[in-house]
Amino acid sequence: MSQISERQYHLIHDSYRRCMLADDFLVMFHRNFMEKSPQIPKFFADHTLQQQHRILAKSVARLVSFVDGKPQAEQDMRDTMRILHDGNLRLTPEHYAFWATALMETICTIDEACNDEVAVAWEQTISYGTGVLKKDHSLRNAAYQI
Repeated sequence: MSQISERQYHLIHDSYRRCMLADDFLVMFHRNFMEKSPQIPKFFADHTLQQQHRILAKSVARLVSFVDGKPQAEQDMRDTMRILHDGNLRLTPEHYAFWATALMETICTIDEACNDEVAVAWEQTISYGTGVLKKDHSLRNAAYQI
């Protein structure tokens, strides 16, 4: 279930809608993410630019869905983890900080209504979502070592 207030829930959804309606959101998010570490572009080398944008769009959509607390949302987050870890991306939990920073920078640039309250709502949402992914990743690694 969600770790944010109802007001934050609405702030996230309104901000998400504004960002996704912006023509340059995914382009900017992609660029910001790729610039965070020289390792990041290597993980995406086998994907077209369109596929990379789709992966990033899906990651944000699943995060927003997850914070809704919908029953399917937890499975969607696990699917996201499989894409990030078990697919040919092989991102590790350490890379989530780069993703989170790139996402926040992009949101605060694109969403003209992004103020401190909206930014805090996003930060809490991102922290909650990436926390679940990190926990799931740790559990999966522990299972592999048995």
